Amino acid sequence: MASYELEYDHTGRDTYLPYLAGSLNNLALRLSEQGDAKSRLQALAYARESMEIRRQLVASQAAAYLPDLAMSLNNLALHLSAQGDAESHRQALAYAREAMETYRQLAASQAAAYLPDLAMSLHNLAIGLSKQGDAESRRQALGYARESMEAYRQLAASQPAAYLPNLALSLNTLANRLSEQGDAESRRQALAYAREAMEAYRQLAASQPAAYLPNLAGSLNTLANRLSEQGDAESRRQALAYAREAMETYRQLAASQAAAYLPDLARSLNTLANRLSEQGDAESRRQALDYARESMEIRRQLAASQPAAYLPDLAGSLNNLALRLSEQGDAKSRLQALAYARESMETYRQLAASQAAAYLPDLAGSLNTLANCLSEQGDAESRRQALGYAREAMETYRQLAASQAAAYLPDLAGSLNTLANRLSEQGDAESRRQALDYAREAMEAYRQLAASQPAAYLPNLAMSLNTLANRLSEQGDAESRRQALDYAREAMEAYRQLAASQPAAYLPDLAGSLNNLALRLSEQGDAKSRLQALAYARESMETYRQLAASQAAAYLPDLAASLNTLANCLSEQGDAESRRQALAYARESMETYRQLAASQPAAYLPDLAMSLNTLAIGLSEQGDAESCRQALAYARESMETYRQLAASQPAAYLPNLALSLNNLASHLSEQGDAESLEQALHHAREAVTIFARCYASMPAAFEYRLNIARGTLLRRANALGLDGEAEVSAALHAGGIEPGRR
Repeated sequence: MASYELEYDHTGRDTYLPYLAGSLNNLALRLSEQGDAKSRLQALAYARESMEIRRQLVASQAAAYLPDLAMSLNNLALHLSAQGDAESHRQALAYAREAMETYRQLAASQAAAYLPDLAMSLHNLAIGLSKQGDAESRRQALGYARESMEAYRQLAASQPAAYLPNLALSLNTLANRLSEQGDAESRRQALAYAREAMEAYRQLAASQPAAYLPNLAGSLNTLANRLSEQGDAESRRQALAYAREAMETYRQLAASQAAAYLPDLARSLNTLANRLSEQGDAESRRQALDYARESMEIRRQLAASQPAAYLPDLAGSLNNLALRLSEQGDAKSRLQALAYARESMETYRQLAASQAAAYLPDLAGSLNTLANCLSEQGDAESRRQALGYAREAMETYRQLAASQAAAYLPDLAGSLNTLANRLSEQGDAESRRQALDYAREAMEAYRQLAASQPAAYLPNLAMSLNTLANRLSEQGDAESRRQALDYAREAMEAYRQLAASQPAAYLPDLAGSLNNLALRLSEQGDAKSRLQALAYARESMETYRQLAASQAAAYLPDLAASLNTLANCLSEQGDAESRRQALAYARESMETYRQLAASQPAAYLPDLAMSLNTLAIGLSEQGDAESCRQALAYARESMETYRQLAASQPAAYLPNLALSLNNLASHLSEQGDAESLEQALHHAREAVTIFARCYASMPAAFEYRLNIARGTLLRRANALGLDGEAEVSAALHAGGIEPGRR
């Protein structure tokens, strides 16, 4: 009896093991569709058991069970990939490769029977390889994605009803793999394939909405991203429409199947937020912020139960939310942006520790965002940290671009531009020298990119030209200022071209470039340049006033800056009416900065100090006693503010302190009394000493200002009956310059 039972059990096992393996495989698929963490773990266990049984069956009956093993390997790879952790991804890739190689072997002798399975396994392997992030994996992924699409196109030609869905899926994947390459031709092809995929899914969803609406939504999201990469106005308009449709479709699906579609809804919300942000207008930015916040909240919820699977998505949403908040401009939004940017960076650092190739690009992007958010805080410690993160971002992108130039050159250029700005904020000679080198490299990289993809990279080229112009201007010598003017003019012309077709998106940039061009023209000193500077400064101010009318928090700082520039340009004209207007604009600039500094002192105290100085000069030009009294008060406040700033950031603010001391000396001398004249002499001495120290490290940048301060000290000393030359020599000596050695 025992022997009979053993024989019976053995026979049953051999008979039913294939059926058990099949049912385990199917149960794994059904569980995976539920979307929750527990179901995914169960699905993985059943898929693994199915694969192990079929491997055992193949050992004795390869011809009969090799196709089933290949299927189990393919499905196990998908279930492992869904776990999200590094080890699961490694295993998933190995199983996906084995599945593809098995199907290729089967299709070699039975093409009609196994070409569909080979196409499917090629598709899945392409996705798995893409997640590795390295250049060779991406190259292989593109090859497999193209082969999969071509196989499905061949199958769909004779059996469209059966294979059109698979063709659409492979087109969508191929579009994403091409986009990762980064070059113009790949992006052009990616857009074409993404559009074809969407049209195929729209056709399928028209007759079978329940089956294909999810796929249509995914293809709409992909198409929105591929269109956005083109950069032109019409593509961005279409991208926004498709992104909105994708989000609305996923919202509809998630309403009845939350566990299955919440991840897709979060992804589409993120995409829609980015597409809205590109529009530039106040209402679009408001909506973008709302959608970015909703995406982040959903992903936080998902990552709480499935961290390995959803932490990367949460990190991406946190980074985008930080960017959207930063665009708002107010103090509360900036603080929130900083917190989210820091959390994003820390999450990506954690992910990159175990999966460097996959997450280093995201880590670099989050470092760049964090650097910018820190810089907006304005205090010394934040700027120090910002510089560190900006440098790390640039070094990471340089490492990535060394092996994948087409994909990462744009990111490297952006990080170089950011690093140039963060270095410039430090104020010392070596930082300014490095800033100029990085700004030039950024501009050259963007010029190369814009040569083949002008619609996509002209905005970035314009930005880098503006940055380079500012960094050149800081050098102070005639040749650098000449080059700065040329680059500033080119930046403005590029932004004017862009704003002609996309005003909401590029008017702010145009206004900024007009302001910078006005400053660069003003530095030339001749009458013609000053007239041009005045015209550009006025246009910049009027544009910012228009923008600030609807988005005050975002554009009041820029309006205040343009008012200050316009006041200086008007003052340079010299006539009474221009000086009257200059005074009004200088007062408005100062009042605006005072309002901003009340809520964000670290960020706006430097600008307030500058505007106080400008207002003091404007008042002094009026000539009457009351105006001179007010001028003295504002000049004193400007100097005291700069002294406070220079105490914590000397390299950045000592030159400004010296300038304000020089101006305060001039305003004091206008009072005429003995005490004021003594104070004027004291401040003029300090100004010369500080400028002498600055001159020692950057002679070209500070020679002019040092000479102005020397003249002020000479006059103040002579007015008191002192030896002016001896006073100047003593002040120069205190600043480290021996008289007669300049």
